[in-house]
Amino acid sequence: MAVNGTPTLAVFASDKGPGDAERASLMSEAGTILARHGARLVCLADGALEAIPLITAARAAGGDVLLLVDVGFVAPPALADVAVERIDDPEARLKRMGELAQVFVGLPGSLASTAMLYRTWARA
Repeated sequence: MAVNGTPTLAVFASDKGPGDAERASLMSEAGTILARHGARLVCLADGALEAIPLITAARAAGGDVLLLVDVGFVAPPALADVAVERIDDPEARLKRMGELAQVFVGLPGSLASTAMLYRTWARA
């Protein structure tokens, strides 16, 4: 949902896998651009999906980021100050992501990030 007229974007990306350096660079650029244009970002974070370059760049550019995580998630130091909403059930996390966002964005990532994008979109 829009917060104070600011669009909320569900961003699906992962910084793990082939092409890590190029993917990290693209995520950093995307995070900076989206934040500078006033978008609020919502991201999933778990063992398979962490878009650290995207999140840190968005925050450095003054952006608002919310992570949807499971109850056992331990944030890496780079994400220590990022807002977190803990939802244990994976399907409930996807549903919540769909409720919060007006736009779904898929960045280069892993098969897991693509699957989460599709599953969230299908529930929206």
